[in-house]
Amino acid sequence: MARGKTFADVQTNIDNVQFYNTRDIQNYAAFIQVEKKFFHRLTLSGGLRLEYANLVGNVVENTLPLINVISSATGHKNPINSPVTPVGRIGFNVQATEGTFIRGSFGQGFRYPALSEKYVFTVRSGAQVFPNPDLLPENGWSAELGIKQGLKISKWMAYFDISGFVMRYHNMIEFEAVDQNTLPDSIRQGLHGIPFRAQNIDNARIMGVEFSTIANGKIFGVPLNFLIGYTYLDPENLDYNKSNPSDPNNPKILKYRIQHSAKADIQT
Repeated sequence: MARGKTFADVQTNIDNVQFYNTRDIQNYAAFIQVEKKFFHRLTLSGGLRLEYANLVGNVVENTLPLINVISSATGHKNPINSPVTPVGRIGFNVQATEGTFIRGSFGQGFRYPALSEKYVFTVRSGAQVFPNPDLLPENGWSAELGIKQGLKISKWMAYFDISGFVMRYHNMIEFEAVDQNTLPDSIRQGLHGIPFRAQNIDNARIMGVEFSTIANGKIFGVPLNFLIGYTYLDPENLDYNKSNPSDPNNPKILKYRIQHSAKADIQT
């Protein structure tokens, strides 16, 4: 259980602001995980997690995507909700040759809004952050497929790894600048900076590729170890409105994501 009082040093009459209070969050979960190796080369794993949350006295009701797809196909129109959220994952790893490993995975994700996202009320560095009590939980899934190849050349040993991945989000939570006119009067009267608050992005997708290599050996008798990696991301807002590209809260590329990143570490 988490308990916290929202920051409120930006209003003199803060007790009159409806969002100012002590908040309680209760989160319970149970999980099971299994892993089995077959033929000395193939490893399969799977897991299931059940989550329940009570945010400020309200039980979180969640839609069940897979069950609702089946329900819709059988003619039921009303979505099925549940106070318990099932989250599953599966994966495999197979040793194709002595130095070749192929892996894949699929997993679901679910995240309740944090106190700092749903109820925060503070000002820092010229930005004032406001609560959003209507913030919805974030959910989605991710999948990855990759291959790792080992090579030995003379006294050098190296591993090359490349993978592709995709992550799909519903109601993704992001902090965004907001129009002052949409804020309650009690908050607008004490405005001390650019207004921000956490909001939901209905549909988002992040996909990309990652490459890395790890090697160790010697050059003129001096030991050398290095790691080099590169990641490319395509983080897209699937609800991007082409007719209004100037709206800062209507980005085609999601905020806070770096599309190109590289790293290198060399030791001797």
